[in-house]
Amino acid sequence: MQGAYFREAGFNELEPAMKIYDSSFPPEEKQPLNVKLKNIQSNKERLYVAVTEEGVAAMALLFTLLDGFDLLDTLAVKREERGKGIGTGFVKYLSSMGRQLLLEVEDPSCGERRDQKKLRVMFYRKNGGKLLANVRYILPPLSGGEPTRMILMALTPRSTLNGATVRRMILKIYTELYGLHAENALVQQTLNFVPKEVALE
Repeated sequence: MQGAYFREAGFNELEPAMKIYDSSFPPEEKQPLNVKLKNIQSNKERLYVAVTEEGVAAMALLFTLLDGFDLLDTLAVKREERGKGIGTGFVKYLSSMGRQLLLEVEDPSCGERRDQKKLRVMFYRKNGGKLLANVRYILPPLSGGEPTRMILMALTPRSTLNGATVRRMILKIYTELYGLHAENALVQQTLNFVPKEVALE
């Protein structure tokens, strides 16, 4: 991480940051670039960057939730900059801004690339992430394809979360960020499986 520093993105950093976003995720796990750009320009999401002497090395998007939480919608490090501690530094920076972070992370128990998924969970655990136990979370297909089974994690000092608060956060993500109707079957199925009290493990 030597030489990297973190900040809210300036106008000239928007294009390189979105190139990192576009190259870091499969189509079913990312919204189209024009949607993300519109979210950033309307302040629905806030774009942050990690910068080195070579330019933008990583990017992150935050979406404001409630009860002191932001959704870490995206965290992506440029391929050639990985393994240098930039991701860890970025998480610490985002966590230092006085907000708690909710994370959507691919479920390592299903699908392909399980080793890669386990590494991602381990990365967040190493940085203080806790699993929202017994919460079944599905990422809707963002650019076509099939829904993706996920887990939710949180960077927070709390050991439990009120189930009603978790349901309100999930509903806000689904309806305001992903554009789903509150009565959508996937939305209702996810909300119905949130327990009254959610343990953070």
